[in-house]
Amino acid sequence: MKNVFVVVSLIFMSAFNASAATGPWVEVANEVVLADNTTFRDIRLKNNKTEFEEVRVQILTTGARLQRTEIVGDNMMSLPAWRLEGEYTLGVARYDLFQKSKVRSVRMYITTMQPTKPVRLTIHMR
Repeated sequence: MKNVFVVVSLIFMSAFNASAATGPWVEVANEVVLADNTTFRDIRLKNNKTEFEEVRVQILTTGARLQRTEIVGDNMMSLPAWRLEGEYTLGVARYDLFQKSKVRSVRMYITTMQPTKPVRLTIHMR
């Protein structure tokens, strides 16, 4: 009986942790960036009155490389978003969780994978 209780509680805990933020995704930024060389971008959010705790970045055009990605809160404190860093190809999306707060902007260094091609990225939060 104890084993059944342990298994049920583990399933419940894993389901709860997997759905930490279950609300709908809200598009907070849609940017086109020309970045043949590594370029610093501080992308301001369209909706910064709501508290968020999960971020999704998606590249909608040619590939790009993101480095030193940070979430900047209303209090100007930045939180690193390491899971967002790396190389993206067309349509690839990455996710990261952070402490629930009002978000002011998302900072990153971005480089296009194909020179002279613009990169279009969207940022969604919930």
